[in-house]
Amino acid sequence: MMFAPGRALPLLAILLCASSLNAQPDLWEHLRHAGILQIAPQDRNIMLPRSQRESVARVLKARTDVWACADDDPKGEWLGNLKYTIIPVSPAAKVFLVEAGPGCARGGQGSNGAMWVIRFEGRVPIVLADPEDDFAGFLYSIGPTPHKGYRDIILGWHMSAMETGLAYFRFDGKSYRRIGSATLYSDDDAGPRIIPHHF
Repeated sequence: MMFAPGRALPLLAILLCASSLNAQPDLWEHLRHAGILQIAPQDRNIMLPRSQRESVARVLKARTDVWACADDDPKGEWLGNLKYTIIPVSPAAKVFLVEAGPGCARGGQGSNGAMWVIRFEGRVPIVLADPEDDFAGFLYSIGPTPHKGYRDIILGWHMSAMETGLAYFRFDGKSYRRIGSATLYSDDDAGPRIIPHHF
């Protein structure tokens, strides 16, 4: 096949891009037969020392307003109800999922809420994911393979009894970024189905 000299390069770039897209693994494959992640009881509802809880509250309050909590709860009382869970995303660091407790940072009849992923460097909390980047809902699963030292995190968002929104987050070396989204349909007849969205 012959190409005009000026057209060969753009066509080659398009073909390579399409080939790369087709070669990408299915982000959702490992979830198709797995249920919601179960966290070990000893890793749930962790009581951090007061100094660490206060430092986390200061860091979170200084970030962008979460779900208009500055208007609904100007004193920031919601920061006193944070829930801490150790999540197994990195063998090299103790990483916490921080979830908003009852109050302005929860919705969906309490099913969905603002969340953060943090680790501590000494006494300083480092935020790896937060609601500014759509990190909210509930923890659905953790991917099997690490990327830049941290495993992927999949969040759910309760929409109805039959539908759950899914958001796929991957660590980029500094923080978690959303790289995919899908809807999980729970149909008793057909079984659960995950339909990816174009992202």
